[in-house]
Amino acid sequence: MLLAAAAVAAMVVVAGIEVGAGSYANHVVISEVIPNPVEGTDDGYQWIELYNPTGEPVDISAWTGGSAETSDQFTIPEGTSMDAYTCYLIGDIDVFLKDHEAYLTIASRGEDAHLILRTASGTVVDQVGWDSNAVYETAPCARPDEGLSLQRKINDTLDYDGIHGPGWDTDDNSADFFVGTPDPRCSDYPPVPPLPELAPLILFATGLCILAGYMLWARRRTH
Repeated sequence: MLLAAAAVAAMVVVAGIEVGAGSYANHVVISEVIPNPVEGTDDGYQWIELYNPTGEPVDISAWTGGSAETSDQFTIPEGTSMDAYTCYLIGDIDVFLKDHEAYLTIASRGEDAHLILRTASGTVVDQVGWDSNAVYETAPCARPDEGLSLQRKINDTLDYDGIHGPGWDTDDNSADFFVGTPDPRCSDYPPVPPLPELAPLILFATGLCILAGYMLWARRRTH
């Protein structure tokens, strides 16, 4: 009976765990930004990528973004929704395959070297900064060199694998982002779910082993 109770308890705990809980975001995040895309003037080439790591569509109508000083660099059109596990690309005039065009003035350094994403009512959804004088969460990211972007990680040890979404969020910009080769994705790209945390996977496997052991024990008792 104790073994049976342990098996049931393990399975109940597993069922109660939401994949992506803990250090995975439960809201739309800024997943990639390129403040210094080309040599010389960056006008026309800057872009921001958003990612929805949740399993449900999210209405992002009238959401705004920019720095603390220039908070209205973009306003997402009414009626816009992000499907589960998809991206949304906001880009300047020369950015290819963007979802929304906006005139962006993203600073590469200084107090304006950050981005803040807000809902239509002004609530801060996410923010990222890449200079010590900028706005950031806990600690700023490394400042990307020309032609490189800041990208959100898949988890604490894995930057990118091509099959999972950038949903890692510990509220520490220095730990959540890495500098890499730009990889902008718009809503036309296939959905990519975040990588499940290791702890739920281990717990799930443990629950299955306990349950299998109990079933084997119970079968032997009946014979």
